[in-house]
Amino acid sequence: GLFFLKWPRSILLHSLNIIGLIGLLLLIICIAPLQLTAAFNPVVMNIAMLMLSVVAVQLIVQEQNKDLKQ
Repeated sequence: GLFFLKWPRSILLHSLNIIGLIGLLLLIICIAPLQLTAAFNPVVMNIAMLMLSVVAVQLIVQEQNKDLKQ
C-alpha cells in the first residue's frame, strides 16, 4: 500500500499487483477451497482489486499516449 502512495502511476507496480493477486487467488483455491463459498470471499475481493489495477494501467497508458501526441 505504501508503494502505491509513493508511485501511484507506476505500470510495473500495478502489474506486480495483478500478478500477486492472481497468485493469492490460486493459492486459496489450492489450500482452502471452502473459503470460496463465504461472503466477501477471496474471488470477489481479488477480482475487484484486480480490476482497479487494470483500470489504473489503462488510465496511465491513455495519459502517456495523450502526452506523446501533444
